[in-house]
Amino acid sequence: MNSGEILKVSVENVRSLTNNSLLIIRDIDTILSKKGFSTLFGNTIGTEISKNINQSYNQSSALFPQFISRFYLSNEELKNNEVKQVLCVNIQFYHPDVEALVPVIIGGVFEFDSPVKDIKSVIQHWWLKYAVFEYEKDEPIVFNGKKFVCNPFEEGDTNVIFWGRELHELNSESDIVNEVTSKLLDIYSKENILNNY
Repeated sequence: MNSGEILKVSVENVRSLTNNSLLIIRDIDTILSKKGFSTLFGNTIGTEISKNINQSYNQSSALFPQFISRFYLSNEELKNNEVKQVLCVNIQFYHPDVEALVPVIIGGVFEFDSPVKDIKSVIQHWWLKYAVFEYEKDEPIVFNGKKFVCNPFEEGDTNVIFWGRELHELNSESDIVNEVTSKLLDIYSKENILNNY
């Protein structure tokens, strides 16, 4: 293969990775919608990108995004305008601080100490990426489905429960259900029972 063909294949691989990741997110949207959840930002995916010509290879925001994320709310909590929990799915393609990262899918549940009224103005797309990769934890993170809990924000009023899998391990809709949506819904349900709401 000559260098032109190698470049062409590389671009096609990136396009395929991006497209397949979006298809996974759409499947999650559909599954959670049937369970009474809506996306927080409509059709928008969260990411950090930069169009600055002076961007460096290792900066947080670059032309190719580190991650894409989606937040989901219970329709019931949304209707009452009092949100105590938010579900999040993050597909992390790379991270500047993690050299050997294989692209991963991460599920997370954000639990607020008190209900949040204007949730759209509070949530930031980078929250799950920060909790997983940038907040200092007592043990190393592994992406084998193990759950982790942290309280990553200075205010100390938000717990995050998260877990992840390497993206290549999701080969079917049943994998998405077993590794992502069922776990999100299970944690959401358990925390609702524990907190009596």
